[in-house]
Amino acid sequence: MNASRRARAASLVIVLTALPMLVFAGTDSRRDPFAGSTAHPWKIALARRLAEEGMESREARERFAKQALREWRKQQHAKGGGQHLRPAPPDGSTPRAVEATPSQRLPRRFGNTTFTPPTNVMVNNPVGDSPVAGQSETSVAVYGDIVVAAWNDGQGFASGGDLQGWGTSSDGGLTWVDRGTPPHPIVAGVTNFEWFSDPLVTVNEKTGAFYLSALCDFNNAQGSRAGIAVAKGRWNGSTIVWGNPVIVVDGPFQLSELSDKEWAVADSVSGRVYLTYTQFQAGLSKIMFTASDSNAVTWSAPQQLSLNNSTENGFVQGSRPIVDGDGLLYVVYFLIGQQDNDYYRICRSANQGASFSGPVTAQSLFTNFGTGPPGFNRSTGIEFCGISVDRSQGRYRGRLYLSWAESLDWLDEVYQIGLAGNKNEVEPNGTVAQATPAVIGQTLRGTIIAFGDVDLYSVSLTQGQHIVIAADSADASASDNFTLRLMAGDGVTSLTFTTFDSSVNPGPGQTMPFPEGWTFTAPTTGTYYIRVGTTSTAGSYRIRTGTVHRDLERGRDQRDIFVSYSDGGLAWSTPVQLNDDPPGFDQFTPEIAAAPDGGVYCAWYDYRDSAPAKDGGEASIYMSHSDDGGSTWISLGPLTDVRSDWSAAGTNIVPNQGDYMTLFTSGSYVWSLWSDARNGNPDVFSARASLIPIVTPPGPFPLRMSPPRPNPIVDGTFVADFSLATDEPADLILYDITGREVMRRAVNLGQGPHTLSMTVPVDLHQGFYVLTVRQGGRKESARAYLVR
Repeated sequence: MNASRRARAASLVIVLTALPMLVFAGTDSRRDPFAGSTAHPWKIALARRLAEEGMESREARERFAKQALREWRKQQHAKGGGQHLRPAPPDGSTPRAVEATPSQRLPRRFGNTTFTPPTNVMVNNPVGDSPVAGQSETSVAVYGDIVVAAWNDGQGFASGGDLQGWGTSSDGGLTWVDRGTPPHPIVAGVTNFEWFSDPLVTVNEKTGAFYLSALCDFNNAQGSRAGIAVAKGRWNGSTIVWGNPVIVVDGPFQLSELSDKEWAVADSVSGRVYLTYTQFQAGLSKIMFTASDSNAVTWSAPQQLSLNNSTENGFVQGSRPIVDGDGLLYVVYFLIGQQDNDYYRICRSANQGASFSGPVTAQSLFTNFGTGPPGFNRSTGIEFCGISVDRSQGRYRGRLYLSWAESLDWLDEVYQIGLAGNKNEVEPNGTVAQATPAVIGQTLRGTIIAFGDVDLYSVSLTQGQHIVIAADSADASASDNFTLRLMAGDGVTSLTFTTFDSSVNPGPGQTMPFPEGWTFTAPTTGTYYIRVGTTSTAGSYRIRTGTVHRDLERGRDQRDIFVSYSDGGLAWSTPVQLNDDPPGFDQFTPEIAAAPDGGVYCAWYDYRDSAPAKDGGEASIYMSHSDDGGSTWISLGPLTDVRSDWSAAGTNIVPNQGDYMTLFTSGSYVWSLWSDARNGNPDVFSARASLIPIVTPPGPFPLRMSPPRPNPIVDGTFVADFSLATDEPADLILYDITGREVMRRAVNLGQGPHTLSMTVPVDLHQGFYVLTVRQGGRKESARAYLVR
């Protein structure tokens, strides 16, 4: 890292050290943007953490990265200095790569449908990486057989460079090439540019233009800056050639003004590119939108999509744009509610983003925001949704699909916990064998006597029991100095995780103003351990425990997966639960994708297959499928052939799993890419499964021409997918870029979708062509690229 970057990182450490005391104190209206808010105190605490979550992606995370490497080296020294490509887990044992059972790997039949679990393929190349360099937050886009992926890459912490990686596959995802880091923009006056978080890849399905967007930081004449950059690229026969990246959003490099969680989509109807992001201004978050033509060089003035009022400013995050097959643009975002419920809000534009309708509520939900899933190493679990739209020519064309993870409502009883008396820690209680016995319902009181001290309390839970654990007081002076976890019966596997600090101290006569905690449902009956630790200094604490009950809410435990659909984005269907496991097992970050044939797929992290001793602490990737427009779903089982033990995975990435994974469909396949811990720290893995055929009901069909498969055409032979609007004769015509006809084939196949294998003339040169279907005076076209 250069001198200016080191100085900037040092200044951020100072800012972040002081910040939690500033924002959580909540008494000075000049310094607290939430002063006077009537929202639930826990929701205000969550809103304040949104900005901190964004900064975790910046260089302040370097402190954690260096600490992770130091801890790993200490472990290696204690074991005799052995050399390993991946770190050992915290207990010093060998990382467990747990394979799926034979029954999980066999083809599975569902009525007339057979699904074969796909092969898992590693995407990134770890050779030369630091042993704790983690990869997470995967994104993928596909054009023919060309697959482009991007991810967060913790190797930048070790090398002092970019925190982004990307890779390509030219055989449809069967094999991958790690391409290193994306190119930097060449702009006068811009120095020290770095890509660092939230990568997103999108593709124009008609032209094959790929777009990469991500958060970035740099220096210019105004000093240290942070923002969002976008690069456009095309396949040249061997790799993606990126153009000069453009800095789309530019702001000061400081917490209260940062940009975060950008997302982009390429519209194949208009050729435009749409970008949304969260903008923090004076500590308050807003959802912003900007657009460009297909060159992605000049961008429109940002406009705010979230409402400019006290119930949305500061309470929004995680926006995503999506475009249907007719060019109608939608943007969805997450809204922290003022009381128990949170919301997904959606707005739409019929004029390519020039103006939007006011946001409406797509779904109301309850979120377990105080923790991520088992082994998640960030102290907040923000529930971002997945969104997709049916762009097929079938009966559900234009239908929107929304996916999310939802908990039971635990805030309605959170003030009734800890009423069964006090339980004081009994030292020593730093190991499982020494844990202080406690009963859910008690208030736990203890003292962390020094850095590295750990207090453990043992509690007995029964399968399906819902509990809440909340720290509401601490007396140390430093910030973020206590950690609160629930550990599995093995005493090693972390099932929950949050942090709390002295600024939540309510003082005499006050009750739980800004507590930190979470809900948990026991997957099995047995002994669990409440663990209190420290990340900085010593001090005493108070933790309340209690049970909650489930009433009529959809969620059964800490998180379940749900999907809803809408024709137009205004009225939404009753949500359907996708995971079919017993209560108590966690699910996280579901992604949804509508395929060109009208089928819909959803994939997510799922913990049901964990080893019994881990109490739901090991993760798989599960997928489900619907062939009736999202009304009913069939579980396809796990995509992963090895389970991930995230508690045993050393990493310098926060969060280790990322805030999202990815799912993408084409005319033949569905791809899933995710962060995987099977090798002892996070890597990017992928799986490609064949689409499950669906029966298309009879009905009118428009004239349609899809891009050839594969595209680029690499051996002269390709598959043409098209749809005829009538029973009239039609022609398939190939034009060169000058408009000269170079190939024609007459077809008389009748109304509806069709697939034909075709071979181009041997004398055609490499380059761009236009494939056209013409019928009854009308025509539809798609671009093709020929490689010789």
